Amino acid sequence: MTDWKWINPEYTKSIVSVIATLLLLLPWNVSVQYNPILSRTSYHARWWFGEFQYAPGADFAALVPLPRLIEAQSASMFYGVHLFWAGVSGIFLIFIAITVFTVFDEGPYQPQTARNYLLMATPLILSGISYLGVTGWMLLRGLPGIYIPVGALFLLGFGLVFATNTSETINLLT
Repeated sequence: MTDWKWINPEYTKSIVSVIATLLLLLPWNVSVQYNPILSRTSYHARWWFGEFQYAPGADFAALVPLPRLIEAQSASMFYGVHLFWAGVSGIFLIFIAITVFTVFDEGPYQPQTARNYLLMATPLILSGISYLGVTGWMLLRGLPGIYIPVGALFLLGFGLVFATNTSETINLLT
């Protein structure tokens, strides 16, 4: 059996930097919410660092950092999910740190090993599953709206690509 790869070791640094940049810029969740009390629709895009809120007709648009969101929710039932969101963002930043180390490593070129791919995959998979969990929690708590976990699915997908990059990686997992 030949050893197949999703990512050719020769292009690993380039691909990892493109994936990291994409994941930094892509919101993990986009939602449209309708408030029946105000008779108004609002749009939200959530990133690892905070949330962009836009309410057309109310002349309201704001980029709210995650610490301020946590503080604003301290007395509500959504406080726990915002703390969880902060924790997951920390896991995601571990992937970014690993990426920076991998891309800017000036040493002699070393083909990526199965363990290195798993090291990159683990925070991605944990973040993706957790962000999907936050989205599900919002839905189960009755927060009205349509939620699209865009970035969460990309995190999970790229994590699975790294985790299954070689047959050697799959042998480590089994």
